[in-house]
Amino acid sequence: MALKTYRPFETKRMSERELRQEYRRLRRNANRRLANMEKNNLGRWGPNRFASSRDMSATWVEKALLDVSRFLRDPRHTVKGEREHMQAVIAGLHENKIYGIDESNFYEFTDFVEDLRKKYSEKIFDSLDTAEVFVQMNRIGVDPDLVMEKFDQFAKYSHRLHRLQIPRKESGLEYKALMNKIYKLK
Repeated sequence: MALKTYRPFETKRMSERELRQEYRRLRRNANRRLANMEKNNLGRWGPNRFASSRDMSATWVEKALLDVSRFLRDPRHTVKGEREHMQAVIAGLHENKIYGIDESNFYEFTDFVEDLRKKYSEKIFDSLDTAEVFVQMNRIGVDPDLVMEKFDQFAKYSHRLHRLQIPRKESGLEYKALMNKIYKLK
């Protein structure tokens, strides 16, 4: 049986009591799924991602019901689905000749990519370049916080580097040269 979508036009027909009961039921299922994923060392959501409806208004329960139903409908939010997603991403990186990212450091890699994306909106490196930076960083044992600090310096002084071409090759040597240039700007 397919899970309902719980969009606003569907939930308007439900009483507040029905909304809360349905949210509790779906929340319980979602938290079981999250605990199972955590037990299998998959995902980064934590075992109780979805809050109790006790202190929520009816409007917030509607929104939370939509969120939890989306979570449960997403095939990635199962142990099998998350493993398949992880393997597909790693295989895609390997197709692009980026090695050094595997299941043991996959979430560290995705956190690094997400931090860069949030901070710089992909203005410095695209996803493949970011993956290459992560691989080189792990290969030589550089702390991710230090790399982020250097990217901050790069962003701060980028107006002075308008003629500098960002390297887009498969070797980490160009990145090292770029980082050296950025470091010398201090």
